[in-house]
Amino acid sequence: MADTPLSAEQVSAKLAQMNLALNPQIPYRYESLFAKLEGWGAKGYIQRKHKLIHNVEGVLPRMLRPGEEVLYVGKGVYTSVIEQYFMGALLAMLVNQTVFVLTNLRLIMIHSNTKGVPGHTFWTIFYNQITTFKAAWTGTTKLHLRDGVKLTFSGFEKLDRKQMP
Repeated sequence: MADTPLSAEQVSAKLAQMNLALNPQIPYRYESLFAKLEGWGAKGYIQRKHKLIHNVEGVLPRMLRPGEEVLYVGKGVYTSVIEQYFMGALLAMLVNQTVFVLTNLRLIMIHSNTKGVPGHTFWTIFYNQITTFKAAWTGTTKLHLRDGVKLTFSGFEKLDRKQMP
């Protein structure tokens, strides 16, 4: 993650410089969408992140409420020991691809294919239902809900794990 917070102007300028654009109809908080704009690997990171965001732009307008802003978009894999045991780890990894969209109101998780293209299934979790939401040093992200459900995700880029609010 960058040492100093990024500004919306810096992100917009970098996207314009790379000839990339986001849908102006969707209210993005640009300063939190990208973890890195400069340095080693930044160009590839920005292109991957832009492609993922672009993939979900088709479904976001239907999902967002008035006044809701998109803070973060990332892709991970839901990991369940039981599913891995019965389905096999590789098949479970292919089937459980999930795009995370964090807004100022809630977490939206959208089932996707391996390239981050969303399907029709999605879940919404309001922040007041989450007791723990943190990334571990092992590369997993753990989500504990107020009702006792514990979800574990892996496969997020290192920069994204560190940046997740």
